[in-house]
Amino acid sequence: MFKKSIYLISFVLVLATGGVAQAGLNDPPLLNESFEEETSYGQPTPGWYDYDAGRDEYWAFQETRGEDPKTTYGDVWGALRPGGIHWQKIGTWDAGATYQIDVLLGNRTTWANWGIYVSLWGGGNEALASDDTYPEAIGATRLSESDILITDEVESIMETKEVSTILSTGIGLTPGDPLWIQIESG
Repeated sequence: MFKKSIYLISFVLVLATGGVAQAGLNDPPLLNESFEEETSYGQPTPGWYDYDAGRDEYWAFQETRGEDPKTTYGDVWGALRPGGIHWQKIGTWDAGATYQIDVLLGNRTTWANWGIYVSLWGGGNEALASDDTYPEAIGATRLSESDILITDEVESIMETKEVSTILSTGIGLTPGDPLWIQIESG
């Protein structure tokens, strides 16, 4: 059994890796881990698959709008509304691996507090992964999911707070199957 840290930073997320190297994790490397590749408001999220439950939920927006808290990770937050999902492949599946996932949450002045869930998924047909899909739709299996992570953890509007969750890959898939991370609004 091994442990690896994944850092998620934003109202809903941002990814950057740290800790011990592990075969199969971050292969391919995490893409657009801090949402900095697109600085225009309301654009698809480069490097991430976006699912919006039939609404226009693709969001990457600048903190400089004055509605978003400041962070040392960059100027752009990834955002989701209820039912929205950001997801991407983060490597390959290994039995019994555990991951500490740290999320930087922030209260925005103009949005309600929906909270997020972070989950790991394994398997599925990588060729079917695209925007407007989600892991289950490509045949992936949910391996573990966090309790809801809510911005109530943040003491006031325009502040941030890192919260953590531990997720496991479990057993039952084939070593080398795709491993996915999903961030979903509550």
